[in-house]
Parts: sequence; C-alpha cells; structure tokens
Amino acid sequence: MKLLRIPIILLLCFSLVVPVFAQEVPRDGARLYLVTQGMPTQECLATAQLAAAEFAAEGYAYALVYGTQRNVRKGDILILCSGAIAAQGYQISVDEENVRILYSDTDGLLYGMRAVLKMLLCGEVYSLTDTPDTKERTLMIDCARKYFSKEFICNLIRQMSWMGFNALELHLTEEQGIRADIWDAAYFTSENDYSWICGSETAYWVYDCPDPDAGKYLTAAELVEILAVAQQYHVEIIPSFNTPGHSEYLCNTYADHMRENPEYSFLFEGQSYTTDSIAANVYSAIDVSNEAACAFVRSVLLDYAKFFAAYGCTKFNLCADEISLDDGWASWDKTAYDVVIEYINDTADALQALGYRVRAFNDFLCYSYANVALDEEIEIVYWHTPYASAAADAETFLQDGRTLYNAIQNYCYYALRVFNTPGYSDRLSWGLDARDENNFWWAFHRATPERVYAEWNPTHLYEYTDSVQTVLENEQLGGSYFLIWCDYAGLATEEEIWSGEYPLLERLWAHSAKSWNWNPALSYEAFAAQIQNYYEYPGFISCTQPPELTFPSRPAYAGSLSTVTAIEEFRHMDFQTSEEAYWELLRTQEYPYGAFGGKRS
Repeated sequence: MKLLRIPIILLLCFSLVVPVFAQEVPRDGARLYLVTQGMPTQECLATAQLAAAEFAAEGYAYALVYGTQRNVRKGDILILCSGAIAAQGYQISVDEENVRILYSDTDGLLYGMRAVLKMLLCGEVYSLTDTPDTKERTLMIDCARKYFSKEFICNLIRQMSWMGFNALELHLTEEQGIRADIWDAAYFTSENDYSWICGSETAYWVYDCPDPDAGKYLTAAELVEILAVAQQYHVEIIPSFNTPGHSEYLCNTYADHMRENPEYSFLFEGQSYTTDSIAANVYSAIDVSNEAACAFVRSVLLDYAKFFAAYGCTKFNLCADEISLDDGWASWDKTAYDVVIEYINDTADALQALGYRVRAFNDFLCYSYANVALDEEIEIVYWHTPYASAAADAETFLQDGRTLYNAIQNYCYYALRVFNTPGYSDRLSWGLDARDENNFWWAFHRATPERVYAEWNPTHLYEYTDSVQTVLENEQLGGSYFLIWCDYAGLATEEEIWSGEYPLLERLWAHSAKSWNWNPALSYEAFAAQIQNYYEYPGFISCTQPPELTFPSRPAYAGSLSTVTAIEEFRHMDFQTSEEAYWELLRTQEYPYGAFGGKRS
C-alpha cells in the first residue's frame, strides 16, 4: 500500500499545479512564439509585448508565448535570437509550417515583428532580410519656437518608431522661446531655479503670424512622460540647446528679469555671479567675452543636460550654428571667431564630463583662419554647404576623423515659414509656404516626399547644386536627420502638420525608407500605395490622443506541463532573472516550483 501512495500523491500535486500554472493557449490561429531556453529577459518581454499589442490593435490578436523549440506548432510565428543578424536588423523566413523572425537585439526584435505585421496588413508574408543603412535615424523637432503638446510629441514618437526612426532630438531653445521647465523639485534639483526663463516671444521678422500658444511650455512631469514613451518605443532622446547664437529670447528674458530684480545673482559650480546683461552687440548672440554671461548660459544648459542624463540620455547637440561675430570679442592674440570656438570647446568639455557625446551643426565650425582648433570629439550635423570660403566642407570634417550626420536642407527640412518679407513682393515665391514645391526662395522646396524618395541619399553629403560632392559610406556616417523648424509658430496646428496640406508623415515615410535597406526598383507610386496599408501606427486615434492598445500579460509557457518530464524540463530552464525575482515568482505561485519545493540550482 505504501508503494501505491507515492504515485497518488504525485497525481494530486499535478491536479493542483497544472490549472494554476499552465495558462490556456489558443489552439487555432498563430501564436507569437519566443523560442528560448529560459524565461525571456525583461527587455525582450517588454518589446515583444509592445509588438503583440500592435498586432492586436490591427486585428491580429495572437497569443504571446515562450518555450523551447519542441513545443512549436504549425502556424506559429517563431521569434529567435541569433548572433548572425546585424545590429537593429532582422531576417524573416517563411515555409509551409511557420514564419520565423531572427534578430540579434531588441531593436531588431521590434522591427522584425512589425515587418511581419506590415506584411499581414498588405496581404502577403514573405522572406526578407533587412538592416538600416544608417545607425541613427533622427527626427528633430523645434519645440522652442512652437509649443507642441506632450500628447503630440508622444504620438510623434510612436509614429516615428513605427516608421523606423530611432532618435528624437528635442530642440529646447531658440531665438523665440524656451519651452521646457525642468526646475521642479519633484524631478530635478539645481543650484538655481530658472523656471522664469520659460516662455516665448515672436521675432521681429515674423510677419502677420501670431503664435496661438504664446508662453506655453512643457513641464518636468510631461518631459518625464515623453522620456518614458520614448524608452518604451525604442527611441532615444537627444536634448538640443542652441548656443551661443539663436539666443535673442534668452538675452531679452534675462534683461527683463534684471530690471525686475536688479540685485539678482546666480550660482554656477558653487560660485556666485551677477551681470546686467548676457547679450552681445549683435543680433541673437550671447556675449562670449563676458565671463558671467557664459557662466549663466552654461548653468542653464548643464541643468538641462543633467536632467536628461538622469533619464539615460547620452547625446547632446549644442548646435552652434549661424553665429554673428561681435568685433568686440577680439583681442591682440585672438580673433572674435577664436573666442567663439573656445566657448564651444569649453561647453563641449562640460557636457562630455557628464558622459555626453556632443554634436553641433557644421556651418560655423573649422574655419581655415582659426587659431583655435575645434574639440576633436565634437560630431557634425551636416545641413548646409557654408557660404563663407573659409568654412570647412564635408571632406574637411571627414579628414579630421569626425562622425557626420546627413541633415542636408534640400531634402531634410520641414520649415514652418512663409516668404513674405517686405520689399520682395515682386518675386515668384512671394507669399508661398516654405514647404511648397513652387517656393524657390529657400532650398526647402525640394523636401517633397516624391523628391526625397527619388533624389536623397543619406550617404550624399552635399546640396543639390554643389559642384563638390562628397559621398560617405563608412563608419564615419553616424546617421541621418529630418528636421522640423518652426520659424512661424502660428503657421500650422499640430493636426495640420501631421496630415494637412503639407503632411509631415509622407515626408517621414520617404526619408525613413531611404535610411533603411531601400529597394531602388520600387517606384514612389508603388511605395506610396504600399504604406497606405499601415500609414499610421497601430492603435492610432488622432495626433493629440493616446492610442488604444491592450498589452498582453506575462506570456504563457508554451508547454503543457501535464507530465513529470514536461514539468522537470520547465523546472530546470535557465531563468534569466535575479534570485530575488525568481523566488518571488515561486511565492506567488506563478510557476509550479513552489508546489514541489523547488531547488535553487
């Protein structure tokens, strides 16, 4: 009788354990099957759950499961990690039994799962190997001149991620405003409270286009939400602070503050400073010859840098473009230009001390007559062939060993601006939007989706009219940029930017396609027809409303757990989690170990 008791006890244990731990998995239709020898990592799970929610939002409510190869069923979409796949890339293969997605990192996992979803939406799943042509695919948004709501920016992150972009540069300061208040003790601690700098003003050259959101700005809490959504959607955030040019708003705001608080002083690195003015004698520039003025600007800039670094940001754009030189900066041994380069180098050094890789726009850097060399670690966002004969071209930066990002204005600018400058009404472009293909006054008219798709290439570091043409196809190509500039903040609403007369999304789709492993045989007409099947991200409602996505719970183990062999296999899987988390799972009986007094092997 004692011999009979042992199997009876085991059967009782099974009857108690299996209903609790073996979650029911649908027997019909496909499963999203993570093939693994253990519990997937938390990063892998979060990525797969996002993709599964997107599948469900588009009508493909497939169960998300994990397990070993032996439990795969016909019709499952298999998802396997492979060291043979390039970073961010994926490989899709199709046979009579299953669809397989191979990936090497979680970026590739997300892109690969989405590629299958897009194929389903187009009606055909086929074999494909895809990797991006550029490591970083950045969208920059000028949220300093124009107020963009937290909801719009979060949806822009979801949309750009769906398209294949992986970085969003938040351009925080401009000559018309600073619209990000990080000085909230709940989120950030500083030597100073600079909340008073946040706001906006309309530039004198903006004609008949009032800003409907004058004075509005993002709060620290909203920025934290934006950063969280970016992390969830595999988009890195790059803060951007323009200095020492494009600073008219900051200079004016400081002057106003001093008039109201004539005894005002601020701290920078523990030292107290005061100055009546931070402005130079030229338009929209910081007085870089004024030690206190430089300390104030760096104090503000480094506060932003510290705030974003606390949330994992590792890249920073200090811009340094379009600077007007003040002759008063020069001395017997330094030109005004040398003084500016010293300021840029010192600012870059402070950012690098915080762990940032620093970049700047190209147009004002590395002049041939400079006596001061630009910091060799500064990367270059190449947007414009400089007018000045002394300015460096793309080849010069490459010879310096610098990393370059393709941001050529001919194809990479979406500018909110109208050509309505007084005295020029006789020109053909008079009254036309800068985004209009008939507006020849600026180069931006070329950035139509058709021309971006047909003519732009991320490796071509030159403007359409250049005689000297530099092509870069090696590791010095850091990535590509598409830039949204908001010179005339009131020219378009968020909805009009998203899908109005000059829809942003069409341009972004074309730009992203050319930044990936583009198929030159696919005409723009065929491409435009294809993306209509998945034009906006899954769950999209509007550009100012959060999506409707239902995230799956922790994925079920794909095995049946109905035999001693199956349970022993499950028990000895190599779970990739901390010991504390592992035993918490046992205590909550999420896995069958607890009922058997699981061992710590």
